[in-house]
Amino acid sequence: MKNLITKVMFTILIASLTLGCDFNDDTTEPHSGLRPIDGTWELTNVRNDKINLDYDSGDISWVFDSKSSTIIIENNNKDYDGLVSGKYTYSLYQQAISRYITINGFEVGLIKSNANRDVLVIDENKKRDEIQTDGYILTFRR
Repeated sequence: MKNLITKVMFTILIASLTLGCDFNDDTTEPHSGLRPIDGTWELTNVRNDKINLDYDSGDISWVFDSKSSTIIIENNNKDYDGLVSGKYTYSLYQQAISRYITINGFEVGLIKSNANRDVLVIDENKKRDEIQTDGYILTFRR
């Protein structure tokens, strides 16, 4: 009988711990599960409805470091109008199944990667609370 009570209490404890977790769809936890974003990403393409520009490897790179919440951007292309070379802070925000990136406190847009985690896309047209049509879509590769 004592053994049965111990098993029941243990089962209740495990169930309480498992079911007691709060899984909130809207979280501002830094980098919520996107640790594979760490590392160097080369900007390969920038496009919108008016332009479609390809870049060579080494032209523009973004180095993500989730431990320090920073991006180091190296821009070796004088014609690129995006972020200049420097160190920036970033955070990721997850809302339901979508993730958004904020750089230096400004929301940039929707961020996603492919299943292999070797392509990263930032869509400036899709923000948490709005949809725009004049932003850029940036594509990066490892």
